[in-house]
Amino acid sequence: MKYSIVFLILLTIFGEPALKRTPRIKEIPKREYGGKVKRIIEYQCDKYWRDENSFKIVKNSCKIYNIKEFNLDEILIRSRSWNNFDYLKEPDLTEIQKINKSGLVIEKIKFSSTGETKENYSYNPAGFETEHVLYINGMLFSRYEIFYDEYNCPIKEIYYNDNNEIKYYYTNEFDDKNREILSKRYNKDNSLEGKWTKEYEKDSDDWIIKCSFSSDGKLLEREDKRELYKSNKFEFVYTSDLPDKGFTDVEYYSNGKVKTWHYINYKNEDIYQTYDLNGRIIERKIYHQEDWQYSYTWKYREDGAVIEESESTSRVIGKKYYKRTTYYSVDFNGNWIEKYTIDIDGNSNVLRVREIEYY
Repeated sequence: MKYSIVFLILLTIFGEPALKRTPRIKEIPKREYGGKVKRIIEYQCDKYWRDENSFKIVKNSCKIYNIKEFNLDEILIRSRSWNNFDYLKEPDLTEIQKINKSGLVIEKIKFSSTGETKENYSYNPAGFETEHVLYINGMLFSRYEIFYDEYNCPIKEIYYNDNNEIKYYYTNEFDDKNREILSKRYNKDNSLEGKWTKEYEKDSDDWIIKCSFSSDGKLLEREDKRELYKSNKFEFVYTSDLPDKGFTDVEYYSNGKVKTWHYINYKNEDIYQTYDLNGRIIERKIYHQEDWQYSYTWKYREDGAVIEESESTSRVIGKKYYKRTTYYSVDFNGNWIEKYTIDIDGNSNVLRVREIEYY
């Protein structure tokens, strides 16, 4: 992934030496079971107790508070919310998005009792954002521009105030693999305010050393991630990926499928993952210094569709024990069409209904 100093742009590098970035055109979501989401309706509902002392939704009490509508590319184009749960009246908040033929948002408009906000977006031919303009109640509030080199690296970013005057700007430099190595911030009179540098491993897109400097060149901060990367390459706890042959703390079923997998993440936490005979993750437990912290579990329908997910935590400092479970109703193709989440305190009582069209 590539990062600029002010905002993050998720990019893919291909080829060697990776001198061109993949265009961001029509980033359409993909689902395993096909079909296209047309609408999601969210309800606020009452609850009742089951004999097992857990909550269930009382469906005849449910009242609509939000409706989301999507286009054929499953991009959100309109959202309406009702604070008074009366969808037959005008919504309290309406959000509308206009999409261009490449599937990118070019305009967002929000209407509420406090007024209107509008955002306009422009892109270069490769689909990278070149301008963003924000209006509040018809008045310019802010604007920024981004300029790219021939490899779609953001080499300059200019930020304007509500009078369309420059507040500050950035200039960025990249190496021959399109990795940002230097960024400088200037104020409106072109005087330097500060700069940042990044260093990388030879074949990595993740920086390992980052330094920030004041306008007079004084080092303000230095971050070094080399030891972290040497000791452990895992950046995320929430993964259901199966281990590769480089891992040894793995137990297998007789059919060769992974049964359990233990590894230590970058936070020095012990992660224990359990899988069923079909290779689907069914439990993840996280420990810190041998103390249990979190657990996650999954249940599946026979065809592999998820029908239940739960999350629970221990009594750790600053957080009381909780458990939260999400239940799914799944259609014949394996796509969820209803889901709701209920926690141990009964605070979560939202029912979501998803309308899917198949062609």
